[in-house]
Amino acid sequence: LRMTYIVNSLAEHEVHVARYYLERGAHVAAASRAQTAVTDYPGSPALEQALYILVRAYDALGMPRPRSAALFRWI
Repeated sequence: LRMTYIVNSLAEHEVHVARYYLERGAHVAAASRAQTAVTDYPGSPALEQALYILVRAYDALGMPRPRSAALFRWI
């Protein structure tokens, strides 16, 4: 139970940092942090937020293929 809490906390922290980067306009950094959350913590509750950030960052960067892949995983 404690390990689950720790893993979820780490995932939430990655998403928090990704959200900060997204708000500041650092879209590459936001996508990188969100991708880390998606790949390293696949079963965490923060996964949906990480995928949302990925879609927004790729959309802002004008990268339709990775955006579509992230959107497909989100839906």
